[in-house]
Amino acid sequence: YVTRRKNIAICPECIKTDIERLGYAYWKRSHQDEIKVCAIHNIKLITKCPNCSLAFRATNHFFDVLWNGCKCGMNILETEIHINECRLELKRSKLYLDILNYHSEVECVAAYESFLSALSCNRRDKHMWNKVNESRYEHVLFPWTKLSLSEEIKLQLQLGPEHLKISFHLVTALIFLLFKDFEEFIEYFTLTLHKKSL
Repeated sequence: YVTRRKNIAICPECIKTDIERLGYAYWKRSHQDEIKVCAIHNIKLITKCPNCSLAFRATNHFFDVLWNGCKCGMNILETEIHINECRLELKRSKLYLDILNYHSEVECVAAYESFLSALSCNRRDKHMWNKVNESRYEHVLFPWTKLSLSEEIKLQLQLGPEHLKISFHLVTALIFLLFKDFEEFIEYFTLTLHKKSL
């Protein structure tokens, strides 16, 4: 997953926990892809050495930076932590972690149909949309308006199951907007599947 062009994000508290529990630390997939907050500890992730500002990336550090520290001598475990105060960033990181940890298959057509149904009748999305706009959320997962989301879903459904594309960003945006969390989405999706089978 790691590329030479991407900075790698680190949670110092996860490193401490890993070392205490396992004797070593490892890179977390759930901390990457522009995620800013650790879903477990609700602290801001770091992407560069706080001492020398060298970015954590494959071209700058060896993978042992987690336990051996930065080239400048800074031990990552000594990094000052900063508590996250943005509820939307925490929701985003928890959603991403839950998606990564989900081990069952979600049937594409039923998922899109449940999104379309929820988008047309669920009023919580209006509240979340207002919160996003009010907070001027810079790293929001979705670049769509409410209308364009509906149109995008309808277009995907018209393509049919054999051509249906799952856009990770679209799917996460819809779950983010329409549901309290990933668990609630799965409950809603399961109910939609049950209705389709009747």
